[in-house]
Amino acid sequence: MTAQRYGHMNIQGLIDTGILCPGSFATSYDCDECCDLGEVIWHESPQNGIRRAYYRCECGLNPVEPEELFTWDIVVPILVQRIGESLGLTAPFREVVPETVWSLGRKMRREFYYIRCINRRDVTVIRTFFAQYPTAVLVTPTDSLQRQVKEMLPEHLCFSIETMGTMDDACRLSVDMTLIEAELEPSVKENSKRQHAKRGNRTANIEKLIVEMKEHFRASKDHYYATGSLLPRPTQAELAKRVGIRQDDVSRCLNDSDATLFKLLWEHAEDIPFILDN
Repeated sequence: MTAQRYGHMNIQGLIDTGILCPGSFATSYDCDECCDLGEVIWHESPQNGIRRAYYRCECGLNPVEPEELFTWDIVVPILVQRIGESLGLTAPFREVVPETVWSLGRKMRREFYYIRCINRRDVTVIRTFFAQYPTAVLVTPTDSLQRQVKEMLPEHLCFSIETMGTMDDACRLSVDMTLIEAELEPSVKENSKRQHAKRGNRTANIEKLIVEMKEHFRASKDHYYATGSLLPRPTQAELAKRVGIRQDDVSRCLNDSDATLFKLLWEHAEDIPFILDN
């Protein structure tokens, strides 16, 4: 960031928040007359040792005040932290593509990522990375970068801090989450519906398995009185076939915290005293 382009901003406030730190003097300067980008030259007076700055452009050699050549560097980790926190996410935030992409964490059932910039050499890397996360929400600092990201990753939701964010006089960043929430709310509701549907299916399967295990207990008890031995406990695959579900559904039911009776029957399916008493 240069004083010529960004000197109107609250630079000191940004330094105080840690987002900026002083850099070296600019090596070029935009001429207001010819619009040429002039090279900055420093000259030290042999008489008094005072250094003065000039820039060379089509207009010739022109003096420039040193303050107009001040630059500041963005402290990226601090900026990422401020952006992540303004989105309601909790640090620390991880750099996942060097100098380019940071993981901000999870919110509204989605993973959030901050994309700082896109260089031509990074395009393939970024596409490959986000192919693993098709539902990730992407955040960019500017609207122009947001447009680039949308062209590169059209299936991902992408939002710009420039559009959603505001900075107060103390350079504290806040983000209006309304737009993001409006986009994500339907998917959250849909996820919730799917979860309820899965829960309902699981409960129905557990009931079927309890009925089948009780039937097995009755047959095993009859077998014991006739032969002196119990029937072997049915395998998960056999149970699945009997009640018309998949074997992995039986396994999930056994691991379900609400399937207390089913697990009890399963665990005691070869326990003679237990079966004779039930």
